[in-house]
Amino acid sequence: MRLLLVRARNGEEAAFEVLFDVCKGRVYSTCMAVARLQRDAEELTTQVFLTLFRNLKACKEVRDFVKKMDSLAAFLSSLHMRKRTSQMVREPEQRVKPL
Repeated sequence: MRLLLVRARNGEEAAFEVLFDVCKGRVYSTCMAVARLQRDAEELTTQVFLTLFRNLKACKEVRDFVKKMDSLAAFLSSLHMRKRTSQMVREPEQRVKPL
């Protein structure tokens, strides 16, 4: 996995695709555990890997990559749930029509 990370950091998209294939199940599981909807978990998994791809230079070692990946999956999923919960709370208020 170290070699894949080095190759991906050097701009090789094929190496990042392999990293994605190897790690996507782990990220998806985390996102699904929090989001509980397949559509949301898939979208969140994509967001995690897009963010990782943009910040690959910060991942010097495999442990950095894995730690960032796990943290992003948990953080983005939690943020998504807070937004969704907030929208659900506000929705009934928006439906109420003035007399």
